[in-house]
Amino acid sequence: MSIECLLWSKSVKEINCTDKLCLTWLCNYAQEDHVAWATEKHLAEIMNSTTRTVRRSLKNLEEKNLIKIINKYDSSGRQIRNDYKIIMSNEQQMSTPSRTPESTLKENNKKVNIYSEEFDNFWLLYPRQENKFYAFECWNKAIKKTKPEDILRFTKFFVNKNKKTDLKYIPHASTYLNRKVYLDYENFTRIRKDSIAG
Repeated sequence: MSIECLLWSKSVKEINCTDKLCLTWLCNYAQEDHVAWATEKHLAEIMNSTTRTVRRSLKNLEEKNLIKIINKYDSSGRQIRNDYKIIMSNEQQMSTPSRTPESTLKENNKKVNIYSEEFDNFWLLYPRQENKFYAFECWNKAIKKTKPEDILRFTKFFVNKNKKTDLKYIPHASTYLNRKVYLDYENFTRIRKDSIAG
């Protein structure tokens, strides 16, 4: 994820709210080269919209010279996907703060990790690892009401129970945290303690 792109997207004013939401998600998926990849179907799902609306937003963004749609083809000449190049003006890039909360910023040739140790342990444990930055935001909300060590303990039971579950049926980490799914496994620890005591 390019924090530079994400911060820049917030400064864009000359587009409607739907186009801006689309641009923000593209910036969220952009890499250091400012190129993002996401299917129209996926964008529609996370924007709570339709592929037709997403397609229209992408066209609007390209017409305003905010993105460039790059068609990708396989060796047979069949189009397989689109990449999206985020186009940031020099002035906007210069106005971006030099110190940003990048998950892996290079600072003095060292990598700085903004994620807490507890969250990193959760992330390594959780089977469906997508959109780490947003999941971290959800984690920070969750630990305000439930101790990190408890979430980790409950999640271990969740993972063990769903070892054979197809990944597509596993909720995203952000959804798992927002819906407090881990609390469904609180009783598992109690039952285990009771059985050991007995």
